[in-house]
Amino acid sequence: MILCLCPNPSVDTFAWLDELSYKEVNRIKKELRFPGGKGVHVALAAAELGEQVALLGIWGGATGQWIKRKCEELGVRCYGPEVSSWSRICQVLKSSSLIDETELLGPGPEIDSNVFKRYKLTFTGLLEKADCVTMSGSWPKGVPENAYQQLIELANQYDKKTFLDCTGIQLKNALKTSPYAVHLNHKEAKDFAKIGSDLNCQMKAITAGADGLYLTKGETTIHAKCTIEKVHSATGSGDCLLAGLAVSFKRGLSLEEMAQLGAACGSANCMREDLGMIYKSDVEELVKKMEVTPLISDRINA
Repeated sequence: MILCLCPNPSVDTFAWLDELSYKEVNRIKKELRFPGGKGVHVALAAAELGEQVALLGIWGGATGQWIKRKCEELGVRCYGPEVSSWSRICQVLKSSSLIDETELLGPGPEIDSNVFKRYKLTFTGLLEKADCVTMSGSWPKGVPENAYQQLIELANQYDKKTFLDCTGIQLKNALKTSPYAVHLNHKEAKDFAKIGSDLNCQMKAITAGADGLYLTKGETTIHAKCTIEKVHSATGSGDCLLAGLAVSFKRGLSLEEMAQLGAACGSANCMREDLGMIYKSDVEELVKKMEVTPLISDRINA
């Protein structure tokens, strides 16, 4: 089983409009809603690839129940504390103008220390059956700045590999306890390098948009990419890629095969309007088209 953490799930909305006019009425032409949050995307992608998945979230109010129900309809078992304040709503604006792909991210509920303790207790209970753990995205307000660090320490005690995708103080603190793998986009990786910090992990997955994935372990870096004819939205692609890496690890694939499947999952997310979701048939076709190239390790920081 792959255990996926999404502390701050959301209702993700695609909203189509022609333009955004300041201080005027703006009419949305079409809306589509999907269960979202980085860890939700990871869980749904892993489940679509045929894996058993447990999703650990904090489910807030009516929106939290909607997210949870949609995930369970798609074959993902959901766990974690429920709170009264609503889970967040995030919007991606779609337009032929410059506002295309503009994201408006809600903050989510504010929680107290008791909710985090319950979350941590549920996490500990699920660890024993987990083959690996993914940890993705932001936390609601009210949790300690080392929340991921505490959970990685627990996972390390159970000898469970962790795949981390977050930024800011949570990432900085989490790296103190050596997660197995870290995913960042190219800009995040450069910003992190500027402050003189090192990604203290065994595997680094750096994504660079259309330039694909650079996956490094030890002295080996694998570059994987393919061309997508039409990109509907890149939102959630990094999450789907992380799912591909976790699934690859569970299946015992080589580093090259991990890069191939991970990049295929990230690319597959761009091919349809479903926000942060993939189709297994798309992934299988993209794996066949993937260009996979070994590189000198320091190329990842270029």
